[in-house]
Amino acid sequence: MGRCAVVTEREDGWLCGTGSFFIKPSSRSEPRYLARYLRSKTCKSMLEEIAGGAVMPNLSNSELGNLSIHLPPLDKQLEILEQVDCIHTETQHLTRLYERKLAALEELKKSLLHQAFSGEL
Repeated sequence: MGRCAVVTEREDGWLCGTGSFFIKPSSRSEPRYLARYLRSKTCKSMLEEIAGGAVMPNLSNSELGNLSIHLPPLDKQLEILEQVDCIHTETQHLTRLYERKLAALEELKKSLLHQAFSGEL
């Protein structure tokens, strides 16, 4: 549930696994906004609620066809996408920085332990 991608002309002809749906966005929606929405926890929960199947959730065409998505105006979708993309970029930058700092701390720890056990401290 909630795994999706925007398919462009570049991916034309690629194979898609079973259990997948193709959703063609209307002119009132930005495909990237729709994909982000479909990946959201809110949408995943809605999809799981309408899905049948006790062991593994399973959506039918009719169940998916009854899914109602309320979209903001197109200009607002684009604005939201821009903000989310900026936050995503900054988050990735901070994650890389955090990982580098953790690696540096680990190296410092190893160095200090080596110095301590070799009597250099």
